[in-house]
Amino acid sequence: MSQHQQIYTQLLQEFEQKLDRQLKSKERELLYWIAENQAEEIENQTD
Repeated sequence: MSQHQQIYTQLLQEFEQKLDRQLKSKERELLYWIAENQAEEIENQTD
C-alpha cells in the first residue's frame, strides 16, 4: 500500500469515527486530495 493510500485510509477512519457516520462523496474527495498532498510532502522531506 502506498503512503498516499495509508494516509487516506487513516483519515477516512478517523473522520467517520468522530462524525459517527459515513462520509459523503465530496468529503471523501477532499480527504483523498489532502492525503495525496501529505504523501507528497513526506516524499519531499526524505529526498
